[in-house]
Amino acid sequence: MVQVNPDSGWLRVLGFATHQMLKQKKEYNEITRTYSLEREELIEDLNAMWIERELDFEEKSEVESLPKLSPADAKRLLEQLRQPSFCSPRLDVEFEQWGALLEDRHLRQDLYNFRVAGLVAGASKTLVNLSGWLQRNCEAGWQGVEEIFGLGGANTAFAFRSGQGSKKSVFNKSNAIPPLTDFLSPNQDEETRLKTADFLVQIDAENLEAIATLIELVNTS
Repeated sequence: MVQVNPDSGWLRVLGFATHQMLKQKKEYNEITRTYSLEREELIEDLNAMWIERELDFEEKSEVESLPKLSPADAKRLLEQLRQPSFCSPRLDVEFEQWGALLEDRHLRQDLYNFRVAGLVAGASKTLVNLSGWLQRNCEAGWQGVEEIFGLGGANTAFAFRSGQGSKKSVFNKSNAIPPLTDFLSPNQDEETRLKTADFLVQIDAENLEAIATLIELVNTS
């Protein structure tokens, strides 16, 4: 187990566990397909790890062999896993298929290339001009956040400035849809966050998370 603090620039090894320990004492999460141990169950003395290696102790439990993928199965898996997803692609297929794919270095490299190409394509989208967005949606003068986002009596001193006149109708009507707050995450690109926040405020003028995202994007533009 390793603790990392990138801000302070240090790394600390808290301990280790053998494969047998993990299989015998583990807690298995079926959703994320991960094993976990309590910290007190770790072996803190790292010298023990080197001694076990020197003495060639067998600390690995028996595991079933991974299946071999046929060319057709490999092609189908790559086509499926190359598509963008919100979670790790390993969760989109059975573990045996995922393990068999990763065991083949050529397939592993192909999958990596596909996923990276998708990220690059997404990053190359046209950037949003927030100043232009505000100009299109707001008229001149100073307008409070409560005016623009329809918050009624919200108590805030923050305001947007454009040219002259009064407020335009900022948002179009839209049908209600399920919450899209996942798309407000800082991990998403700026265009996605802006469009999602804009849409959420259209259907719920008091959506504080969407409003906060819009304010954040304006402040950093």
